[in-house]
Amino acid sequence: MIMKIDNALPVYPISPSYVKEELSLDETANYLEFLHQGGAQVVMTTAGTSQFNLLSLEEVRKLNVCTSSFKGIKLLGIPALSTKHLLEEIRFYNDLNISNTALLLLFPERYYSSSQLIDYFNLAADVSSYPIMIHGNKMRKGYGGEYEYEKEVLNALATHPNIIGMKEEASSYGLAEKVCASTPWVSIVAGGSMKRFWHLSLMGATTFLSGIGNLFPEIEQHFYEMWKEGNLKECKRIIEEYENPLFDVFMKVGWHASLREGLRIMGYVKENRFPFYSIIKKEKVLIADTLSTISNKIRYDKNLHYRSV
Repeated sequence: MIMKIDNALPVYPISPSYVKEELSLDETANYLEFLHQGGAQVVMTTAGTSQFNLLSLEEVRKLNVCTSSFKGIKLLGIPALSTKHLLEEIRFYNDLNISNTALLLLFPERYYSSSQLIDYFNLAADVSSYPIMIHGNKMRKGYGGEYEYEKEVLNALATHPNIIGMKEEASSYGLAEKVCASTPWVSIVAGGSMKRFWHLSLMGATTFLSGIGNLFPEIEQHFYEMWKEGNLKECKRIIEEYENPLFDVFMKVGWHASLREGLRIMGYVKENRFPFYSIIKKEKVLIADTLSTISNKIRYDKNLHYRSV
C-alpha cells in the first residue's frame, strides 16, 4: 500500500505525559484533538520525542493505540527490537487493522554490513500489513566509529514494495542531501525545522517533522498551504517571524525539554519521567514568555487563525 504524504505537509510528533511516574493518556488524547483542530493531518510516535527508552513495551503499545484514534495519517513507532520481538510487535499491530497507518522502525544493533540492515527491514516489511518507514538513526559500528545510512542501503530498501520512506536523522546537511536524493520515497526531514525542509526539498525531501507547530499548528499548516501555492515570500516570513525566534530560545534550553515545558504550560503534558531533565525556574519563565509573545503575535497576524495558549 502506497501512503501519500504531500510535499511540505508537517508531521507532528507526540510527547507522552506522566502523572506520578505513570503514563497518562488523557493528555495525549486531548493533544491529538488539539492538533486535529489546528489542521494537523499526520502524527508520529518516534524514539526521540515519544521517549521509547523511558517506556515499557506495553506502554509503547498503549501510546500507539491512543494515537491511532487520530483522524488523519498515523506513523506509529516501534522501539529498537530483535527481529524475533519486532515481528511479534508487527503482528500485534496487524491484528488491530488501523486505517491510514504506517510503522516506523529502528535498527537495534551495531552496524557490521549492509545486508544486516537490508535483511532486518525486509523481513519486517514482508510480515507487516502496514507500510514500513525507517527511522534513519545514526548507529555505532561493530568495529569502531559510527555509521549513517548510505545510498547503497537506501536504494536496496526502496526496492521493497512495502517500504515507503525514512525519517531522516543525518548529522550534516551533506549526508541529509544524500538521504533525500537517493530514493523516490517519503523523506521526513528531522530537526523540526521549516528552514531545514526548505533546503532539503531541493534534494527530494517530501516533508518535515514539526517544530513550532507542536505548540502552534496553525503556523506550520499555513507554511504548508503557502508552499503548495508557491508563495515562498510568505514561507520565508513565517520562518523569520515565528520559527527563528522560538528556536533561538528553545535550542539554548534544549529542544525536547523546552517542548515538554511548553506542552505542560498548555496542559498537554502533566509531568516528566525520571531521568528526563528538569529545567530550572528561569528557563520555565523564558519559555512561558516566548509562548506568550508568539501567541500575541498570532493574534494580530491577518494570515493566521488565532489560538490562545
